[in-house]
Amino acid sequence: MITKEKIRIYEKYNGDPDSYVKNAKIRERMVSSEEWDILSGLSQDIRIAAFSHTDPAFVTKVNNRLKEVCDEESTILALRATALYDV
Repeated sequence: MITKEKIRIYEKYNGDPDSYVKNAKIRERMVSSEEWDILSGLSQDIRIAAFSHTDPAFVTKVNNRLKEVCDEESTILALRATALYDV
């Protein structure tokens, strides 16, 4: 389950899994490689949905996936903000 704390850690390491593995403190080692991949994939999908002329079905798919993997609505908003921040 993706939480705001996991997003904060993902942001801290700029989405770089190698940096996370090499440098994360013990208390930060809560993001599994599967969750890291989910965060990366959803970040990319959020940017595509926001800045491309995509099929509405794709946008719906992204929104459904966010609801499926995030623990609450505020986490979805945090992930959207993170994904769109560097653009």
